[in-house]
Amino acid sequence: MKKLLKVLLILGGASVGLGIAQLVIFVVNTRYGNFGGNHDWWIQPVFLGFCIALGSVLALIFSESLLKTIMQFIKKIEKTIAQTSYRTLLFNAAGLFFGLIVAFFLSTIVSFLGKTLLVFCINAGIYMICIYLGLVFAKKMVHAREEIGFYTSENISRSNQKFVDTSVIIDGRILDICKTGVLEGQLLVPEFVLAELQHIADSEDPLRRAKGRRGLDILRKMQNELKEYGLLVEVKKLEKNEEEPVDIALLRLAKKTGGKVLTLDYNLNKVAAVQKVAVININELANAIKPLMLPGEEVKVCISKKGREREQGIAYLDDGTMIVVEDTKDRLGEELNVVVTSVLQTAAGRMIFAKPSEK
Repeated sequence: MKKLLKVLLILGGASVGLGIAQLVIFVVNTRYGNFGGNHDWWIQPVFLGFCIALGSVLALIFSESLLKTIMQFIKKIEKTIAQTSYRTLLFNAAGLFFGLIVAFFLSTIVSFLGKTLLVFCINAGIYMICIYLGLVFAKKMVHAREEIGFYTSENISRSNQKFVDTSVIIDGRILDICKTGVLEGQLLVPEFVLAELQHIADSEDPLRRAKGRRGLDILRKMQNELKEYGLLVEVKKLEKNEEEPVDIALLRLAKKTGGKVLTLDYNLNKVAAVQKVAVININELANAIKPLMLPGEEVKVCISKKGREREQGIAYLDDGTMIVVEDTKDRLGEELNVVVTSVLQTAAGRMIFAKPSEK
């Protein structure tokens, strides 16, 4: 591709040199007589050859910088096309075609005024305006297609899509949760989430690097092991602006498709609630399936560390739920029966308060 573009640039430079040479010869012949005088039979060909060679050499000299700019532009177009849905491309193509048709008819009418520079400029302006309006109309249709009820069945199927956040993959519990059959549909891991995961795995911090590598291993296991559970895990190239945060991009994609976001971020829940986007928080799911303890219920625990206030001791249930036990600050490492006095639900999970049993 690059070599072909380089050859085309050289040919273009040669063509420009030839065009300039012919223009100079025409002007000289018109105003000052024959170009080259009595020796025009060899001067004109030499002048043409010199201009062609000069144009080719100049194009070759500036070809590297031009090729770099052209390749960057082509890659940007390819990236934009790859990140755009087929339906959006179809609407844009239809809008472009519609604009060209309208411009053709209008320019045909204007052409009856004659073949002057003014008419040419008017026709060029008509084409640019019509193409722009066609693309704007296509963009409006893309955004309005859901509101006017098009593709209802597809929207329903797309609502089963779940966009996976980086924190969920690193956490790892999502693999076991999916194996229970609680989740269904399709798990989508956008490429920008995978890029963030790879960036974490390449971190200089050992702990952060270990988390990133564990996340990559979990993602590979999800792709290989969840097929038998009827859950498709797909890494997909999806649209994301360069300066757009990953969480905001996930919310935007979920809102656009009617899907959901899988995350561990409690703040993301709040933002999603404002934007009316469905979110599945793994922490909330884990807390929801923990056994519910009621005041007055008795349980056996081991005091593992000291609390903050009122001679409190801290114990933990098997599922990680923290129990604050009164008057057990000096009973570290001791197993004892405690009676639940109250249960407090917080954003981080469920906290249980208890006191030693009198038995």
